Amino acid sequence: MQGKIALKKYKLLQVLGRGSNGEVYLAEPLADPQHRVVVKRVHKHMTQHPKFDQLFEAEVKSMAGFAHPYAVQFIEASLKDPIGPCLVMEYVPGKTLEEVLEAVRTLDVYHTGTLLGYFCHALQAAHDAGIIHRDLKPANVMVVGAGTATESLKVMDFGFAGFADKPHLQLAELTGEGPIHAIGTPAYVSPEMIRGDTVDWRSDLYSVGVILYEMLTGRLPFEDHDQDALLNAHVNRPPPKFSKVGVTNVPPAVEATIMFALSK
Repeated sequence: MQGKIALKKYKLLQVLGRGSNGEVYLAEPLADPQHRVVVKRVHKHMTQHPKFDQLFEAEVKSMAGFAHPYAVQFIEASLKDPIGPCLVMEYVPGKTLEEVLEAVRTLDVYHTGTLLGYFCHALQAAHDAGIIHRDLKPANVMVVGAGTATESLKVMDFGFAGFADKPHLQLAELTGEGPIHAIGTPAYVSPEMIRGDTVDWRSDLYSVGVILYEMLTGRLPFEDHDQDALLNAHVNRPPPKFSKVGVTNVPPAVEATIMFALSK
């Protein structure tokens, strides 16, 4: 696909990510080669499901009206492009929160709180607009200017969470059948997603709780390697208290807030 043209105006330069249901490319507008955007292309097999067109267009419509300084900007999309259904998004250079945590393992409470302010500002705006992310995780949060005085963040993939990995248009939604645990990312997925309940903004806050737990303790609340055991833990098991995982420098009120976000 490298070198091909999307939407008659974006030249695909290199692969940024690839999954079973789609690919993500760095691209340049033909009219402005110095600029960069991201093009997300959906694989053909996803388009065979009867509700794909309807759900794709509904998501595009909702995203077209959403803009926020701490969220990656949706630019445009095409359902019938020659290279397949694709989405064009703002390109944001920086490090993902996942990469930041891999390098430092934990962040202090002040640093975590600063990033959380940007994070929740974007989330509140999305939720007010009726948009639920459904796949929040450190890999979907871009830290801009990491380690500088102007450090902030941008939440990626609002409305199309995990298109390269796990499509936001889930198999269970498209066909009315299929495993519920296909939704989201197992380490960060909310209990209601696993149960198959109706999902609203509270599901995103559960995922934020998992991310905060990881930022402050250096580990996930549930570390089961077996996926079924991990999903069962999200639904039934209380997360270990910070003291139980060797963390004693977090104020009790902060820990209590995170545990509240992790309510079943």
